Formats: sequence, structure tokens, C-alpha cells
Amino acid sequence: MIRHPHQLHAQAALWSLRRALRHLDEHRDALLIRRPQLGPAESRPRTLAQLARHDELLRTERAERKAGSLTGLKPSAGSAAPGDAPGLADLERDLHQVLVEVHGLLAYAHHRDPLLAWTPLWHEVLDEWDIRRDARWTWLSVVLPATPARIAEAVALALVDADQLVRSYAGLDADLIAPPLAPPCPACDRRRLRIQSSAPDSARWTVTCASSCVCIGDGCECGMDVPTRGVRHIWAADSALAASIAAGVRTMGLAA
Repeated sequence: MIRHPHQLHAQAALWSLRRALRHLDEHRDALLIRRPQLGPAESRPRTLAQLARHDELLRTERAERKAGSLTGLKPSAGSAAPGDAPGLADLERDLHQVLVEVHGLLAYAHHRDPLLAWTPLWHEVLDEWDIRRDARWTWLSVVLPATPARIAEAVALALVDADQLVRSYAGLDADLIAPPLAPPCPACDRRRLRIQSSAPDSARWTVTCASSCVCIGDGCECGMDVPTRGVRHIWAADSALAASIAAGVRTMGLAA
């Protein structure tokens, strides 16, 4: 299947953001403790029950940090001063707006397609697949490969920005694997290829080069399905380059 690089970048950004949000959800309490928010006075602990809950969170967070179980979180040098980072409530509000806009953009792009249009039927189908909480995320991942390139480009830009905001707040690095013994990039001839490993299974992982390695369009030696001038190089999971790298990673036990 031929895929435009804008579609691949949008898909990779979607998976990356989803994974970052899951991390944020799992470590929400610990992050709030490490990065305290001023917040409105009425939201601060006032009752004995609220204070007890806050104390419980502190003790749990200390135990987890001591055990080293908070993988993916950067070590804290102490409590951050309120206001030195965007508040979690502000972050979640901005993310909600981004996702609403992305969903609306894609829903309009596919509203004439009886199979891809977002309708109540999708809820029924996804319920049959036992997919409820992630219904909209699943729909987004399904329609992106069929989305026009210019719309996919706008979606990718929005999702990449949102993903970077979440990861910056959570202290979470990008989901990139430096494959051992990987070949050099066919475009820049440097060994900077990385596997984007946010997708739920390795069969969907894409391969990309450094952000400075961009396609020159027709005549580029990158080997992408659709050479596109000015776009960061990215190769689909079923491309010869990505498939060979993924096979090596699986052989070494770095992926399922």
C-alpha cells in the first residue's frame, strides 16, 4: 500500500500522543506532587479526608521513587516552583481542543465515505470489537491512511505539537529505538535511522531519520513511496527498509 509521508507522520504522531497520554494518566498523582499547581483556593485540600489523601499520595510516590518503578520519569531535583510549567488543567484543556479540532477535520474530510465517516455505526462496530474507551482513537488510526495529504499534514503538525507538550510536562522522552547494525539512511548516508515504537505492535512501527534529513522531492534517493520536497524522511512499516530493520530488532529480542 502506497502511503504519503504526511499520512505516516500523522499516524506516528497519533500513536506517540496516545502513549504519552496513557503515561500521564498512569502517573498523574505523582506528577502533580512533583510539579505542584497553585490552582484555585477552593480546589486545595481543606478537609481531613483530603489532607489524608494527599499524605497518602506523598508516601506512595516516595515509595515508588525509591523502588525505581516510575520508569520514564526524569529524576526530580526538588519540587518545582508553581508557575514554572503549564498547569495540568491548562494542558488537558489545550489537548482536548486539539483533539476536537483533529477529529472535526478528519470527520469532515471523510463525511461522504460510507465506510469511514464518523457515525453512530462506528460505536456499534467498535463495541462488537470490545473497543469502547479508545473508540475515537481507533477511528482516527483507521481513517488517517485514507486522508488527503494536505489534511494529513495539518493533522500531523497539530498532533506533534500536542505530543511534545505532554512529554515535556511528564519528562518523557520520545519513543525512539536506535536499531543496532542498522544500515545508513539511503538519503543522507548517515547512521541516524530510528524506529518510532509508539504503535501498539511492532508490525506498525515506522522508521525515520534525523529531523534535518528532509526529502528533496523527485530525484531523492530516499526510496519513500511518495518523495515529497521538504518533508522529513519516514518509511512505512511494510517498506523494505523498515521491514529489514524491524527483523533485526526482533532477532535481537528488542521487540515482540
